[in-house]
This record gives sequence, structure tokens and C-alpha cells, in this order.
Amino acid sequence: MRDPSHARALSLTELRELFPRAGLSKPEVTLYELPVELQELLARAFPNPGDEAELAEIFTAPDAAGRLGIPVYREAGKVHIAYQAAILVADV
Repeated sequence: MRDPSHARALSLTELRELFPRAGLSKPEVTLYELPVELQELLARAFPNPGDEAELAEIFTAPDAAGRLGIPVYREAGKVHIAYQAAILVADV
């Protein structure tokens, strides 16, 4: 759905491991959800022509939240998802 050069996102464990390898202290972690409306996401995700409908079906399937591992919900007639995000901070 995104730029093909983006292979994957690092897990929280992998992100934490970057800090000592860079000579930094153990990071403090703040977790939060980053909500986004599905059609807004698809508009800026550069899917292949015609893939928008197939992607929308994936997110609107009854078991989408369980299969995708992210919150998926409807609000005001629109489908919303929430990415799990983290901010890691360490002392220098």
C-alpha cells in the first residue's frame, strides 16, 4: 500500500535495542494511538489503481480489528483505524 522501498516497521523491542548500540541510555517509552480515517489514508497511500476497494474491504470486514492487530471502528459513517505509535527518548 505504500512506497515499495518501505519494507517494514521496526518493533518496539528493535527500536529499544538501537539506543545502547548507539551508546545511549535505556530509552523512556511513551505509547499512543495515531487515529486516521480510512479514506484519508488511502488517498495518500498510493495504492495501485483499483486497489482502493480491495483495501477498504480488508479494513471493513467484520473481524478486521482482530486480523489486523489494530483498532478499527466506525464513527459518523466513516471507517477509522489507529496505528500504534511510540516515542522513545534517552539522555545523551
